[in-house]
Amino acid sequence: MILFYVYLSCILLSAITATLYRESLRSMRLSLFIPYLWYLLIQEIGVEILYTLEIIKTTGVYYNIYRPLAVTFFFFTFYRMEITSDIVKKFMRWMYIIYIAFVLLIFVLTTALNSFSPYIALSTGFVICCFALSFLISYFNLDDPEQEKRWYPVVLITVGMLAFYPVINISFAFYKHLLAAKTLVFGTKLYQSIPEIMSIFMYSCFTYAFYLCRKKP
Repeated sequence: MILFYVYLSCILLSAITATLYRESLRSMRLSLFIPYLWYLLIQEIGVEILYTLEIIKTTGVYYNIYRPLAVTFFFFTFYRMEITSDIVKKFMRWMYIIYIAFVLLIFVLTTALNSFSPYIALSTGFVICCFALSFLISYFNLDDPEQEKRWYPVVLITVGMLAFYPVINISFAFYKHLLAAKTLVFGTKLYQSIPEIMSIFMYSCFTYAFYLCRKKP
């Protein structure tokens, strides 16, 4: 449980930092992070309470809804940025449409809404990484030191994302093996500790990035 509380603390700190510097985030088209992070914090606390009290038997339905929401959030966040080129936007649109169609197909043909789907989990991580890489392509094509400096905080956000999602996807690929393992990390089962540890890193990157976005006096 220690890792879980640290994980929640990192989301909370990230949400507070984003809220404090909301004007600076708005100027960089990052303001969607504010409702997204507060929603995520409330969801994580609520799901944990409901599961602990045995009001719900599985968390599958919540994360099956959350994953497409996360993809939608990152799509609109990176799509709206000024430096995103038209060709990159076109690529992102097609990735998003294909992902949504894939998710709907999985639910219709194979997976109940309240059951964990490794296909949806893996595709979610893959698509979000594609969005992050799409931003980096646009960033490294900049030829203006001032613009590079301005958009550097978003690079830190993508670093957190590109560290988090590939590792999580690997853990999803070996979900059954990790679920069977009895190894504990700070009192947390291995299959739960991996995403929590990587989340701590990612949301720490987010927090520092939001801090760097602040308007200079």
